[in-house]
Amino acid sequence: RAARVLHRALGGRYRVADEPPLGEGSFAEVYRGRDKETGAAVAVKIYTRTDDDAVEHFKRTIKAWEKISSHADRFVTQKSQLLSSPSAPRRSMLRGKSKQWGRGKSFNTEAITEGLQRSLGSNIDPLVLDQVVACLDIRKCFAQLLEHSVDEDGDPGLEESSGLLWIVQELGGLSLEEEIAERAEQQRPMEGEGLLSLAWSLVCITWGLHVCGFVHMDIK
Repeated sequence: RAARVLHRALGGRYRVADEPPLGEGSFAEVYRGRDKETGAAVAVKIYTRTDDDAVEHFKRTIKAWEKISSHADRFVTQKSQLLSSPSAPRRSMLRGKSKQWGRGKSFNTEAITEGLQRSLGSNIDPLVLDQVVACLDIRKCFAQLLEHSVDEDGDPGLEESSGLLWIVQELGGLSLEEEIAERAEQQRPMEGEGLLSLAWSLVCITWGLHVCGFVHMDIK
């Protein structure tokens, strides 16, 4: 599949590197790519299947990404107002507010609030649920979607010119598995502060998904 796009600029600007894939899954392979306009390295996901199931999976992926981005942008827009509002309800009202909130039972809001207050310091007072949401910029929890294939109607789907389904996203760094393997090889175990930071990052990512109405089924 990658060979078909080596000499083609996806979306007019993204080129796939002539290298083995970075990873693969049930529907697609991910390759390193390059944005020819900025020179930035990107990840290019090319679907190895184009049947109805693959197209449906592709469309669900784009829809989820767009929903996460939309929620994140809305929270960032409200951030300054929420953090500075003199009329914000005091923390004593948090417990009642969280029960009314859509997915209040799917995660421990009070634990997140306590952790944020410890991290940000006592000067953030009063701290309420809306302020917690504003402090957690969930855009930083996920790789950003840069571009994707569209069908002849301009909707997410099979690109007519290439016959491919493809997604271009930010290129991440080391995976957790690679980080652990590298540290083991160097006999450099992760210490308490690093483990705490890692755990907090995982909590924020999971919470960000819940905020957007998603549940990650592979989290054990």
